[in-house]
Amino acid sequence: MKNGKALAPTINPQRAPRERRMDHNTVSRPKRVKAARSATGPAMTVDEFVAKGGVVQRLTASWEQAA
Repeated sequence: MKNGKALAPTINPQRAPRERRMDHNTVSRPKRVKAARSATGPAMTVDEFVAKGGVVQRLTASWEQAA
C-alpha cells in the first residue's frame, strides 16, 4: 500500500537554477561564456617593450641548440 503523503524532491541550494524552456520544441542549452580579453590596447614589439624598461628572457630554440 502506498504512503498517503507524497514527498517533494529535495532541492540542492548550491546548484544553479535551470533555465525554463520557451516551449516544448525548444531544447534548453547552457549559455557559453565568452572568453575575457586580457590584453588591452595595441600590441607592442619586443624592442618597444625593452625600450620601456621591460625585461625579456631569451630562450634558444631547439634548432639553435643542436647547432
